[in-house]
Amino acid sequence: MRSFIITAMALLLSATMDGQVKTDAKLVEILNQNGDSLMQSVLKNPAAYNYQIIYTRIDRDRRNKPSFTNFYYNVDSKSYFNPASVVKMPLAFLSLEK
Repeated sequence: MRSFIITAMALLLSATMDGQVKTDAKLVEILNQNGDSLMQSVLKNPAAYNYQIIYTRIDRDRRNKPSFTNFYYNVDSKSYFNPASVVKMPLAFLSLEK
């Protein structure tokens, strides 16, 4: 179980991207469909709120085999921060092991 956690964390930390801010038009379209004014005000001020969004779409073929497509919004490899799940997931696994 611990080797799984270490492997998962290594994969998360080793993901590299190019040095430019990455934004996909498809994700912009999805986010703009949401009419919530609070969300729209946050989206219009990326420097003030310091956020990055990575959306992963899971498509399945006829044999139920998944394929993953990532969409990025305001993602910059130079301004990385740890998502909350990096802490929560290993703690949940350790508590299950105990």
